[in-house]
Amino acid sequence: MDTGGVGAWPSIHVEGDQIWIAYQDEAHEALKFASGSGVSWDITTVDAGTLRGADTAVFSRDSQPNVVYFDGMNNDAMLAARKGKSWSITKVGGDGEAVGFHNEVVYVDGQWFAGSYDFTTDALFLKTL
Repeated sequence: MDTGGVGAWPSIHVEGDQIWIAYQDEAHEALKFASGSGVSWDITTVDAGTLRGADTAVFSRDSQPNVVYFDGMNNDAMLAARKGKSWSITKVGGDGEAVGFHNEVVYVDGQWFAGSYDFTTDALFLKTL
């Protein structure tokens, strides 16, 4: 496993016989993703931008890992989605408001929702994914 200033804001999901962990590497201010069986781990830097990876929420979408997390540089909620071995990153919310604090993701009636705290308006931020 990763060592030395890593492991902040972890989120854990079990998919089959794999454990998925999304977390912030504080030392490098990056979002990381670890997958493994508990004995050996494959660790990937998903987003190496400045102040990325706090408040992670990892979930399975079409049997692939997805992570909603906070971009602390721009105060945005972000989504990292893996397809095969590559990751795509999109902004979920922000645009002048500080969202992405304390992220949660749920699946209801065929639709994914990401929810977090909007620091700017002191209210709930809810967005379909």
